[in-house]
Amino acid sequence: MNLRAFLYVFPLALAGSAVADAVARRREGCREDDRGVPRWLDAAVVVLLAVVGCAYVNRLHNLGNPLWLPVGQDWQEFLSLAMEIRAPGSAAPVANRYPFYPWLGVMLAELQGIPVYRGCMQVSIVAAGLIPAGLYLLGREVAPFPVALAGALLGVHGRTLLEMLGPPTDYVFYAMLEVFCLATGVLALRRGGWYRFLAFGTALALLMATAAKALVVLSVAVPFAVLALAWRVRERPRAGLQEVVAFFLPLAMVWMVYGRLEWPLLPLERVVLTSQESVADERGYRVELPEDLGWVKGDPKRHGYWRVGDSNALVHLPDTYRFLLRGAKGNAPFAERYTSVVKGLHGELPIPDPVFMLLAVPACMAAGFRRGGKRGEGAVPGLVPAGFLLAMVAAEFAGLTGNLYVPRYALDFLVLIPALMAFGAAALLLPHRRKGAHGMARNWWAPALVILAWAAAGDGPLGREDAEKRLRAMALERSSSRYMDVVRLDRISGTAAVVDLARTHFLSDLLPGLFVYHSAPEATQHRVKVAAVNLERRFLVQPCQFAQVSVVPRWTALEPARLKRFGACVDEDMRPDQPLELVRLRPDGARPRAPLLP
Repeated sequence: MNLRAFLYVFPLALAGSAVADAVARRREGCREDDRGVPRWLDAAVVVLLAVVGCAYVNRLHNLGNPLWLPVGQDWQEFLSLAMEIRAPGSAAPVANRYPFYPWLGVMLAELQGIPVYRGCMQVSIVAAGLIPAGLYLLGREVAPFPVALAGALLGVHGRTLLEMLGPPTDYVFYAMLEVFCLATGVLALRRGGWYRFLAFGTALALLMATAAKALVVLSVAVPFAVLALAWRVRERPRAGLQEVVAFFLPLAMVWMVYGRLEWPLLPLERVVLTSQESVADERGYRVELPEDLGWVKGDPKRHGYWRVGDSNALVHLPDTYRFLLRGAKGNAPFAERYTSVVKGLHGELPIPDPVFMLLAVPACMAAGFRRGGKRGEGAVPGLVPAGFLLAMVAAEFAGLTGNLYVPRYALDFLVLIPALMAFGAAALLLPHRRKGAHGMARNWWAPALVILAWAAAGDGPLGREDAEKRLRAMALERSSSRYMDVVRLDRISGTAAVVDLARTHFLSDLLPGLFVYHSAPEATQHRVKVAAVNLERRFLVQPCQFAQVSVVPRWTALEPARLKRFGACVDEDMRPDQPLELVRLRPDGARPRAPLLP
């Protein structure tokens, strides 16, 4: 199915379903739809989507990354962090990343007896597979059953999601948790119940433990939760107090754990400033440090206040909001940032114009309508869940406009917005009357089938053909990258040793079957001596193997013809049973003029 056919067929199916639904309601008095979907069926669909989603996403990952190369944006930071968690003192802590996601990867790796990088990658794959289940839970509150089911499947073929699926990073995991924050939040605010507020609080707590940027979600979710809980306590004091405890208990536990965690965490403001600097520099802008927030120049740890578990974070919360709302001085103009974000989002979605993203608004407002038109005992006004969902979407979009468009920063929004547009298109035409329950909504299968057909055979954004085409291209690109030399090292026969000249902390995890020298020459050394080994072969991994820049120094042997090129950044020592003396070359290939240090 091509994009033009989808754009013609879907509106027709949507209009036909709306007319058929209106006629059926007039004739039957909504008797069938008022029954709704049984809870056991909802639970079964959620479990089925979770299981099938994980299996399908694993297939997609194997198609785009059959060798399980753990490479991608920011992968070295998370892998170094995971190695430090597994063996404290083995790597330098990464201060701009929170340890919850790599800790999960380490636990999963230890449980299966596999390398840590594979455990972290498995966490991301499972997280991507759970996204449809979370979207379905959200869709069941704002759209007919068939549209909720079909819309939940749109997110798995997102282009940015597929690109971030392989690397051991927390972007996909964070996006999954945010989807469940929205789903459990709407459920708790609409229906109440201590277990629903417990699920809402737990999702928020896990999100807070994953990344500092969760402050944006907390800033919206907590005020709406407090408003709803105050209403519930007034209407039903005993049940309301139980819900208050259930909601705040997970948040308090995570806050206390991070408060006692001896880990050097950079504040959120410093992380945001760094990202704005890196993106703005590419466009010729120069970001400057703010001078009116009390930041200490030269100390990144004091460039801001928001850290989970830090008591000063709550005291200086107004200063944090001031910086987040206005951004760094010298950043790109707002008009350029806004245009960049809208253009980038449009390229990821199967819509003819960015204005169609406003279909998410009816979906958010539909969260305020009650099934059957009646409010239960102690139920909060419908404006609360509708306002919560609308504010969350608006806050996510506003956060993107703080920087020029970067796909990985928009992943959580890109996962959510396609489903919300599908839900909103149905909610816009669905008559929310006094008896207007969603239920099975048998008349809404036509647009749902069109959505499913696009997801299964579409050749544009969010379509399977487009996704598989991109995954094959990604697999081809990975097969020709310099990281394939590490794969070749892992497959060599016989006993071998590897000298880590790249100064990494994770090479031993990438090569579990080889003996890896963990010590590496210091940056000030120009000459180093490597002891002999009683093994068949020895390899040297050069700094360029994992370098993020194109120009890096290289090491060579003092003895001529001692090293043989094995790969672009890997050399083989032809006499491993003898000591090896290395000298560091300048990036231009010449030996340094400074005296060689012993």
